[in-house]
Amino acid sequence: VENWARRNYDHMKKYMVPGTNFTSMPQGDVNAIYTRELNDFVSDLQKRNVKPVFILFCGYDGRSGTYEEVGPFQQAFEGFAEKNNIPLLHSKAALLDGLDPKTDLRPMFQDQAHMKPLGTMKVAQSLAAFLPSLNKQGEANNTAGNVSK
Repeated sequence: VENWARRNYDHMKKYMVPGTNFTSMPQGDVNAIYTRELNDFVSDLQKRNVKPVFILFCGYDGRSGTYEEVGPFQQAFEGFAEKNNIPLLHSKAALLDGLDPKTDLRPMFQDQAHMKPLGTMKVAQSLAAFLPSLNKQGEANNTAGNVSK
């Protein structure tokens, strides 16, 4: 997965990073490219018998001054996961686990997108708890004669 991300990041960043080539393409083209790249990524994983699990990372919203999951690509990512029955872990929920929902998440980040060790640890702990639940769901579905998601 890491090699795929490295190989494709340079290709996609011109479409996804504001201030690069992002605004020179019609939004419909950007959305189509993004969806195609997600499809290619998932297909590549499935060819290798890897069941994808996505994490939706929150990012800093300068308008609200909070970390949110409401950006256009975050919404597209979440929609893609839902449409394709891909399990999705929300980083914001993981970061807020055990905290007041109005907690300021800025201390968990070193900048607008990258977490400090505390934030990384909280997301990792949530992922570690999330993955076994998926395996149990798959076993239950297989026992019932259904194919797991």
